[in-house]
Amino acid sequence: AKTNVVASTPPATATTMNIKAKIEERLQRAVDEAAPTKNRSPELIPLTAEYEKMRKSLRTLVTMVTNYADTTGHMNTAREDLVKHLAMMSRNGPLEQELSGLDDASTAALAQIKESAEPENVDAALKAMRKAQTEAESGSSLMAVQKFVSVQSIANGREYEKHVVAWAIEWELAVTERIDRDLAIVRKLQGDRDHYEGKVAGLRRKSNELEAKGKTSPRNQVAKLERNEEKLKDAFVRHESEAGRLCALIESVVHDGWIELYQLCRNYMKWESNRVGRESDIYHELAGVLDSMKATYKQNAPKPASTTTAAAAAAPAPGVRSPPALPSHRRGAAPPPPPPQESS
Repeated sequence: AKTNVVASTPPATATTMNIKAKIEERLQRAVDEAAPTKNRSPELIPLTAEYEKMRKSLRTLVTMVTNYADTTGHMNTAREDLVKHLAMMSRNGPLEQELSGLDDASTAALAQIKESAEPENVDAALKAMRKAQTEAESGSSLMAVQKFVSVQSIANGREYEKHVVAWAIEWELAVTERIDRDLAIVRKLQGDRDHYEGKVAGLRRKSNELEAKGKTSPRNQVAKLERNEEKLKDAFVRHESEAGRLCALIESVVHDGWIELYQLCRNYMKWESNRVGRESDIYHELAGVLDSMKATYKQNAPKPASTTTAAAAAAPAPGVRSPPALPSHRRGAAPPPPPPQESS
């Protein structure tokens, strides 16, 4: 039975831009809806370590899905080269029709289908061609089946790039660009905070030293301390606010990253199911090619020699004396028993 093809993965209008935008929208929503918290900046150290692990996993994922696409492309090329060589070896022989038969009209039609932009269009066009071939009762061949598979493989590759590779790449970009940008902002705010903490600490130390000596701090020194304390307070609030939002962002990426993983795995499994189904439908025609090739073999195979011909071939040539027959015991039989002795 032929394998059923699952419905297409994402809609045909999906692009890498809206994949990334969809992920960014989820992350922003998670940040906006996070419960307000105070002083989460110390949590950034362990959360950043978790994010770095996630970043490495995403980088490995992109490498793997890309390697899979490249390996599949190499396999398809090697398979097509093998069939071409088999077809070349069959020329001017009994198996030529079964191995290399493909008319010029079909070759031109397949070349045109190959240029189709959408995989769905390729699938429909190939099915229409195979249906017409069946209705015309024109026999297929190994080369014809391989040509159909090659065109289908190109369409499958485009679909894989669109729904699997693109998802992995855009997932990585959406996550790393957003977190790296926010990390840079928080680190800048941390630097401002550290700056004013150091400045206020220095001014307070001078004020305390004067008080220890029984002296009063000059007015301009007091005003400077107050200004820097306000700046420190503002820097503290801004830093903690952004640090809290960054914590919520990293938690959404690390702990809720299964949402993007679900979408990617869903796309991959549907694509793999469709690929196997489409190729199986085409390779199903090899059964008819094999039956035709068996019939051709039986028709053209050398006939075995008859028993009479074999016996004549074994007879000695005229004028050649046959060797004398050996006694039976010389030919492996037991020697005859000795004659009985007479009694005295």
